[in-house]
Amino acid sequence: MVWFTRFLKVSICFLFVSGCAFKADSHGVGSQKQVVESGDNGKTGTADDTDGDGIPDKIEKAWGLDPNDPSDAREDLDSDALTNLEEINLGTNPKNADTDGDGILDGDEVLNGTDPLDATSGPADT
Repeated sequence: MVWFTRFLKVSICFLFVSGCAFKADSHGVGSQKQVVESGDNGKTGTADDTDGDGIPDKIEKAWGLDPNDPSDAREDLDSDALTNLEEINLGTNPKNADTDGDGILDGDEVLNGTDPLDATSGPADT
């Protein structure tokens, strides 16, 4: 789950992903190296998530992923620097590197604190 909020023209992104942690640095900007992924987390599957990768089977099927392969959660189908698991939890399209069509890759938007679902979001004024 991701929450975006704006305060005084500053976008703040809170990323809550099952088994993941996104840590911002002292300036509030996250680093791709600071994302800890949960795919293939050693969990046994559940009725909703056979492979235990954090993506429900019906969502994996809808995106053309394999509900029996936990490694596909860590893949990046669209090469935007976000894993499939991160994209699904963010609500972005794992098969489109620029979900909102603003010319900025989804992964870059997340790292820069802008909303990858809103083409009008931009970097905060400094």
